[in-house]
Amino acid sequence: MNGIQAVIAVNEGKSVQYYDHEDDAWLSFDKKTGFRVGCLLGEPNHQGQVAKFRIKPSFILLNGIKVPAPLQEEPTSPINYWWFNPKKPNGIATGKWLDDDEDHAIFNNIGIYLEEDDVVQVRDAYREVLKEPANV
Repeated sequence: MNGIQAVIAVNEGKSVQYYDHEDDAWLSFDKKTGFRVGCLLGEPNHQGQVAKFRIKPSFILLNGIKVPAPLQEEPTSPINYWWFNPKKPNGIATGKWLDDDEDHAIFNNIGIYLEEDDVVQVRDAYREVLKEPANV
């Protein structure tokens, strides 16, 4: 999500985060967060980095394992996304949101993620659930 989308999301009451490159962490973004307008428009900061924004992820339990929840609202613009696909050797598939029937089917039936790291957690939890129980 870009800075303008982040501001709109905050105005809609959504919890938004920005990526702090210095702390290597996602931090809360709201109307009081100090960003230059240029940074919100995608211009690099004084360190040459472009600001990244996201909706604060929510979590679900997958057989007792806490994992990120899939995106709750369909994207409104072309954006890369990932989803869990157990048929793939690495368990992850990727696509670009084109607002077509395939995108809607994946969104509604599987769930999509805007961060690859999120779907990696889902894949790992799924694989953990499938492990054979230890002999007792």
